[in-house]
Amino acid sequence: MQISFEERMLEHGTFSYQVQDTIIVFTLVGDFNEYGMQACLNAEKEAIESFGNKPCSLLVDCSRATGATPEAHQAIDSFYRDIRYENLTAIALVYASELLARIEERCIPEMKNHRVKSFFDLTTALSWLQPDTALQRS
Repeated sequence: MQISFEERMLEHGTFSYQVQDTIIVFTLVGDFNEYGMQACLNAEKEAIESFGNKPCSLLVDCSRATGATPEAHQAIDSFYRDIRYENLTAIALVYASELLARIEERCIPEMKNHRVKSFFDLTTALSWLQPDTALQRS
């Protein structure tokens, strides 16, 4: 998918990511609209695909994100509906508050069809994603 210059100018919300061993860590900051969220989701897909057939997991740190538009939530829901990565073993989401976690669970129903767990601190989320805790993820 290509993003035009005009769409890039419309993006709200910023993200960055790094890879720590087999864990892809995304950090989201600010308010996200559909364009900003789609750019983030495209980067997540590319990062997952870069592992090929090797197992990986995804940690999305939303603790500095302040919200998302309904269209951004729809983009995330589509992401969960469409992802077909056998190598993606689990997804951990880190929130600043339980309220934001519950809003996302309600607005993104496809999330429940995957190994996704919400956390409120980064250390616990990273620990859950470690390969030696794979049996505890069910």
